[in-house]
Amino acid sequence: MTSPPKVSCLVISRQAQLLNGLLASLEKARRHWWPGDEVLCSWNGPDEEEVLIQPPTGGPPFRIACRTPYHFASNMNALAEQASGEVVVLLNDDLVIDSGSLDRALQVLTGHRDIGLVGGRLRTPAGLLGHAGILFNSRHLAYNRLRPERLGALLHPSGLEPPRSGAMPAVTGALMALRREHLLQVRLREDFHICGEDVALCLDLRRRLGLGSYYATGVGAVHAEKSSRGQALDHHDEELLSRLIAETRAEDPTLEALIARWVSEEADVLEQLVHLDQAELSGSIPKESQLEAERIQTQEALIQTQAELAETQAKQVQTQAELVETQTKLVQVEAAPAEIQAKLVESQAELVETQAKLVKIQAELMETQAKLVQTRAERDRQLNSLRRLHQETREALAASEQELQACQHSLQTTQNEYRAVIASRRWALTHPWSALVARLRRRRSRS
Repeated sequence: MTSPPKVSCLVISRQAQLLNGLLASLEKARRHWWPGDEVLCSWNGPDEEEVLIQPPTGGPPFRIACRTPYHFASNMNALAEQASGEVVVLLNDDLVIDSGSLDRALQVLTGHRDIGLVGGRLRTPAGLLGHAGILFNSRHLAYNRLRPERLGALLHPSGLEPPRSGAMPAVTGALMALRREHLLQVRLREDFHICGEDVALCLDLRRRLGLGSYYATGVGAVHAEKSSRGQALDHHDEELLSRLIAETRAEDPTLEALIARWVSEEADVLEQLVHLDQAELSGSIPKESQLEAERIQTQEALIQTQAELAETQAKQVQTQAELVETQTKLVQVEAAPAEIQAKLVESQAELVETQAKLVKIQAELMETQAKLVQTRAERDRQLNSLRRLHQETREALAASEQELQACQHSLQTTQNEYRAVIASRRWALTHPWSALVARLRRRRSRS
């Protein structure tokens, strides 16, 4: 039997009372907590609040992993880096999780390879619908499916909303589970100021990793929404998210089809609301919602919602028309395969002919190269022969120069001797008595 993945629950908090409620609900959020499971907290509250934190003994071990000023994306990224679990569950501290919800989230996440993130259905403390997935309108703005913030008490989790799970464009970051490796690869965008990073995470998983988001009705919790962040709206976040939504819709036609499917179902639900009579409303909504002012406000919200749905449906029709046009072009392309194949055969024949010419050119080139090598060898032989002849000539010239010098020296010696004999004879001829006396002296000296 395969062991379940280790789970790290990540939460940001500054209020001990809210955090204690979440930790208490975690005891039964899974049937069994296993060794290695953990709860990591980014605490940004005062010290006097921190001492009031009371983790229950039946849940996973609790640890304050960092203490930094509140920023949802950067705090969660820091917690994910320290987490040891294979799966991380991002939680708001104002949640009370339904029993078994995390087990059901893990079943979806581990059972579908194309699902990268699982979100759940949230209820208000009064039991009304709080969150059922996130859709995008024609202006590329994100909104809560079924508009629970506008329709209020008309939407009850066990009433009109179809209890159906399925792939969803995006889910809320108040409760989402995903694999830690995927979160570290994509990371929450830290350029958002207040909100929007959860929707951006869903879109980034789709764009960068090809993984979708999943809305699971069996994963539920009570959520006191805005209890910790307030009601502020940041236009920078809205514009940043709108650009990302537009880019993703342009790149991914399957996302557009997914939105159209949920919008169609949303229209059916709102149609039911419009046709409910006052008696049905009286039996399904709290007493305070029967006040005339609230009834008028609800009707105005319905009218506005229907207008937005009509605009979305118009865009859907336009998208379908574009799809039909694209399919027509595809049919036209498919209708002319013979011509394309003929051109392909012709191109292949030309390619073969070109290759044959190339082979011939290569053969000629090789022959030319062989001749060039032979010519170079002959040139080298001639050059070596000329070098040897030059060397022999230089040596012969040097020997001749030596013989000439010897001859010149011998000639000089002979000339000197000849000059001496001539000089002696000249002296004898000009001085005959001196020569005779010299001879006599020599004879006397001998005797």
